[in-house]
Amino acid sequence: SGTYAAGVGPSTPWRFASFGNVALAAHGSNVLQAKSAPDTATAFVAVSGGPKAATICVQSNFVMLGETTESSWSYGDGYWCSALGDHTNWTPDPATQCEQGRLTQTPGPIVRMIAFGADVIAFKRTSMLRGRYIGDVSGGAIWDWKVVSRSIGIVAHDAVCEADGVLYWLSDSGFYQFNGGNAQRINDAPFDWMVRSMTDQWVYLIPYVQAQWDRVRRLVRWYYPLVSGFSSLDGGVALHPDTGRWGRFSVAATWALNTFSDSVYRP
Repeated sequence: SGTYAAGVGPSTPWRFASFGNVALAAHGSNVLQAKSAPDTATAFVAVSGGPKAATICVQSNFVMLGETTESSWSYGDGYWCSALGDHTNWTPDPATQCEQGRLTQTPGPIVRMIAFGADVIAFKRTSMLRGRYIGDVSGGAIWDWKVVSRSIGIVAHDAVCEADGVLYWLSDSGFYQFNGGNAQRINDAPFDWMVRSMTDQWVYLIPYVQAQWDRVRRLVRWYYPLVSGFSSLDGGVALHPDTGRWGRFSVAATWALNTFSDSVYRP
């Protein structure tokens, strides 16, 4: 999208969301971008007054940004909510319900924000919080944030997906699922095997893990690179939620997200 490419790379990619018929793109080093669908010819353009942020989601007719880097509100644990029903209004005001806030209940920056049911789940590396829209326009908070876990977080922005109303993700301590109650560890997941398969590159490769819900085969897949350089997603592990069975798969680098070769087994 033209000149809006500062600081872009594998470790700092663009994040996308849809707001009605508007496509939005967020990046920690660039102003929020927007374009109307289904126009495929026009480039994204900067939203006037839009913030810079590393993660984005849409919930309850709001656009929510996390890990904000805008100079006026630069906080790793900061969030910035647009005005109700208006992705172009980012001026905090109780009347429009545009709001800024910080999630200081737990330490660390926000890694991912994801819409879940009627709420927003904010993942940090070692914790997770749940934001609920309360709509208090009398001068109080617009969003109410509660801690879901002080010890369970997420390893990477893309390491989570939703399948049939359940969130599945990868944490530093294993694979987890969340249906709105408590976060539950999937105890029979091949977590130790996955760590070993990455050999000594775990700490370098884990930020590039990607989760995807394969609706056709009904598999939750976690893709990850097997070698340093993160130039390709070489394979991963998959969960079949209907039976609780796990599998391992490998892929060609150029078909990482649409061609599969499965080998299902009990770990």
